[in-house]
Amino acid sequence: MRWPWVNAASIEISSRDRVKTDKRDALKIATQLSARRLKGIRVPDEIQEEMRTVTRLRAQVMKLRIKTGNQLKSLLHTRGLIDVDDDRAISEKWIKEKLKEIKKEKYSEDFIFTIEQYQEQWVQLNNRIKVIRKRMSIQAQKDCGLQVIYKSLPGIGEIHSRELINELGDMKQFKSAKQFFSFRFNAMRIFIW
Repeated sequence: MRWPWVNAASIEISSRDRVKTDKRDALKIATQLSARRLKGIRVPDEIQEEMRTVTRLRAQVMKLRIKTGNQLKSLLHTRGLIDVDDDRAISEKWIKEKLKEIKKEKYSEDFIFTIEQYQEQWVQLNNRIKVIRKRMSIQAQKDCGLQVIYKSLPGIGEIHSRELINELGDMKQFKSAKQFFSFRFNAMRIFIW
């Protein structure tokens, strides 16, 4: 018989219960399961967990690229090379143009070196994101049915549909909107950048 997984936080514990042992925990779980006070939770299989690692890796690398870009812009701002309200998106082309401008103005070798290091770091992170996106495209081809369904929602494109599929999977697992929103609250925390 396969035992259901339960949320550890939903196991009732007495305030007087200070001693914790496996035997006592097992008795509590068995008692509460038999009284139907605990509900099983869905635990993703290894394949879905491994697929999630790709979209979560993308989110982490995106954060690093944004941080690097902000550091570069901050450095350029302190030297008067960009305005405070410069909201242009950073790209390889933009960085190269700024580097040419800096070299033309004859800034110190240390300053040029620092800008070149930020450029190299930003380009490396950008290339990593491209590689990760290719992997996400391979995942999308394997899950083309779900991919089409998620992409049919307004405002959901290739990347976000992949993130949602990797986190939520097939929506049939949720029996009610309440169950979905309870899951969504916990799962979607990773998308907050």
